[in-house]
Amino acid sequence: THTHTHSYHTSHMGAASGKEEAASKKKKKRRPCFKVVVVGDVSGKTCLVRRFTCSAFPKSCKRNMGADLSVKFIDFDSENEVHLQLWDIGSRDPFNGSTSSVNSGNLPAPIYYEGAAGAVVVFDRSEPREAALEGARMWKDVIDVQCGIKKIPVILIANKCDLDLDLDLPTTTDPAKDIDKTEAFVQANDFAGFFEASAKLGTNVNEAFDLLVKLMMERDVDYPREGEYWPAYFW
Repeated sequence: THTHTHSYHTSHMGAASGKEEAASKKKKKRRPCFKVVVVGDVSGKTCLVRRFTCSAFPKSCKRNMGADLSVKFIDFDSENEVHLQLWDIGSRDPFNGSTSSVNSGNLPAPIYYEGAAGAVVVFDRSEPREAALEGARMWKDVIDVQCGIKKIPVILIANKCDLDLDLDLPTTTDPAKDIDKTEAFVQANDFAGFFEASAKLGTNVNEAFDLLVKLMMERDVDYPREGEYWPAYFW
């Protein structure tokens, strides 16, 4: 009798456990993990990343000479919680003043770009537009070479749009012409989107990264599953 009772109890618990496990699986979200590289000339991009990840504008930002890693979790929808690894790459001339290394295909593949699923190129909106866009083009060339096989989505951001609100600053550019130039540049260089943003005020920061996440999720055949990263390097 004791043996029978014990057997029944075990079976009953197994059934209950199975129901709980099924309910748990039903509620559990997938956790796709994406590596995103953030590049650009000196433009406040580190402050931009901090604004996105911490929802605050840092009082001071030291110039990043290597690579700074930040993590952000996003409730994408009822089924997915996206994990982002944001690699803020140091601002420096990627070609030492020449694009020949990129055009020849001989640029080394730094670990910073390995496995990237998306990218953001940032430039300073207060700089002369032609020079700023030339810098952005050079960084886009690097991304295309390092991640070209996957053709990852790349968002262009013009940071510091808040400077328009400071009437004490001299205006050296024509905003309307700058927008036209930039929109043509975005199409010619195959950017996935363009935003004028402000790390200081938070303007369009979330919107830019939200678009990038949406585009990466649309390529869901490529994204890693729970527990995987692109790749899982934490320095």
